[in-house]
Amino acid sequence: MKNGLKRRRSGFRLPAPDSRSRVNRLFAPFVSALSFVAVFGWALLSGKYLVGGDVFFYTYPLRSVAWDAIRAGRLPLWTPHVLSGYPLLSMSQLALGYPVTWGHLVLPHHLAEQLYIYAPFLLTPAFTYFFAREAGRSRLASALAGLTFAYGGLMTNGFGMNGLTTNAVAWLPLLLAAAERALRRKTTAAPLLLGACAYALSVLNGYGLGFLYVALVALAYALFLSLFVRPPAADGAEAAVSEADDSKAGDSEHGARRGSPSWRARWDRFRPFAVAAASVALGAGVAAFQILETMRAARRSIRSKLTYDFFIEGSFTPAAAVRSFLAPPYHFIEVTANVSALAFLLALCAVVAWLAGRAAETARPRDGQP
Repeated sequence: MKNGLKRRRSGFRLPAPDSRSRVNRLFAPFVSALSFVAVFGWALLSGKYLVGGDVFFYTYPLRSVAWDAIRAGRLPLWTPHVLSGYPLLSMSQLALGYPVTWGHLVLPHHLAEQLYIYAPFLLTPAFTYFFAREAGRSRLASALAGLTFAYGGLMTNGFGMNGLTTNAVAWLPLLLAAAERALRRKTTAAPLLLGACAYALSVLNGYGLGFLYVALVALAYALFLSLFVRPPAADGAEAAVSEADDSKAGDSEHGARRGSPSWRARWDRFRPFAVAAASVALGAGVAAFQILETMRAARRSIRSKLTYDFFIEGSFTPAAAVRSFLAPPYHFIEVTANVSALAFLLALCAVVAWLAGRAAETARPRDGQP
């Protein structure tokens, strides 16, 4: 009411109070959509479909058969059209429980498959932007982080364009954002719900190596936050109460206990790791119906007899990794280690600035010292 009176008295109409926030909310989707059109516009305008490799020979045909069964009201458990029969639901890479594949219910199969391949390039920049903003970065830095992740070597290599890797790792930024929110906002329920949903979607995509990497990166990042980043609310009223309690402790026993953190301080410190670990456990549990069937199929598959040496054929040597990183067109089989040169230089500058700040802080004289 007071704001309305002020507008009338001022003689001119002020903009709506939420106009700037509305623009800010649309910034990330706008950058994501604009970048997507810049990268894939040639395919969209020419009517071409980026469906090739494993997705063309394996997931697309089987996924079409499975969704045809669902359309006909049958459970997608088995198909007689491959050899003497072939499982469907237990093949987790078909991602029948993954919402991005549900377009097969209403769209022609080739359009739904193209949507599955394109979706991570729209979602990942926005998710990474959200994570970077949660970590306190500026809008420009957050947008650059989103584009670097979405269009770096991990997402745009030959293997990434089949949709399996990209749809698995697209949800990683939300899991990292959950850990950041648990640290900075000192809440548990909302970050846990965000992280569990994000990891469940990564698992439902069905690419085992992808959601394994997502879990490892998220747990490592959350552990780093818990060990090396101080929770932001260690001051104010809580610090005053702590100092008052310390001043009342006059004997040696209380003096020895003066510096020990309370259980609440310990929980605040390790909340990010606890939230990340619980998110991984809950997310994997949601998708267990798909994973357990896949484990039974794997035991009956010839893949259970393959050796580790066979699986690592084609891995990068150190020299090949350096060449792949420095030369974007250089592809070694299906993957590339390329990262945007600008993003790499900015990350290097950030590390140097942090080390310089730590050195200056160490050299600064403490209170009471000359």
